Amino acid sequence: MNKFVTDAKTKQLAATGRGATLAEEVISSVRSAHAFGTQRKLASLYNDANEETNRVGQLSAKYQGFGLGVFFFIICESPLNLSAHSTRRS
Repeated sequence: MNKFVTDAKTKQLAATGRGATLAEEVISSVRSAHAFGTQRKLASLYNDANEETNRVGQLSAKYQGFGLGVFFFIICESPLNLSAHSTRRS
């Protein structure tokens, strides 16, 4: 499970980096972007990077939630759970 989460986080960081790089370049050359009328195209590219980050982040959250659910299921339902098995009826 950690491999899936690690892969998803790596993809998420890469998409975030692409969006941040694009934003930095646009802000540094805002005059050129405005002069050539490329605001919508650049905003679309930035939006694509943000959507990919969101999609991969949600996938990572699903993996983590599933893993945590399995972990707590095993802990709570195991025979070593003494609190549930230690009460004896007379």
